[in-house]
Amino acid sequence: DADFKIDAKIIDKNGYKVPVFEVKVAKDIILHDQDTDLLKIENETVSVDGVNGPEIILGSLTEVSTNGNWPTIFDATQ
Repeated sequence: DADFKIDAKIIDKNGYKVPVFEVKVAKDIILHDQDTDLLKIENETVSVDGVNGPEIILGSLTEVSTNGNWPTIFDATQ
């Protein structure tokens, strides 16, 4: 089973109570069938064109956001 970490809470933003969420999954889980050397490189990525760090993250527990930690180029319509 894949291990997605899902959390939610309510934060105060300028006097308003706002529900927020965050979902995380390790790249190791998503890319489990890839070569281990390539996986190591992917987990160490620090780039404007890549998903930085060892996890894929959607949302935020500290900001009102539904953005992810991937570059916007991945969102572009082809």
